[in-house]
Amino acid sequence: VVLDIKTGPPKASDPIQTAAYTIGLFPQSWKRCKRACLYIRQDGTYRLRAYTDPHDFLTWRSLLENALEEQNGNHHPDRS
Repeated sequence: VVLDIKTGPPKASDPIQTAAYTIGLFPQSWKRCKRACLYIRQDGTYRLRAYTDPHDFLTWRSLLENALEEQNGNHHPDRS
């Protein structure tokens, strides 16, 4: 299980971030890992949100590849 503890409300990038953590922490077994964020509010209450969309990993890989291409001077502006 990869659990990210956060303060503040959920963000659209949170599932992608947990996918990145999962691949980084468990490179051989990431497909079998569960991912979630624990959102802690200022009043001390919390909400646990599980992330299960496998497309989060594809999105992370695409973002990483684009960043590496840009870093290496191989950025293609016509590609998103």
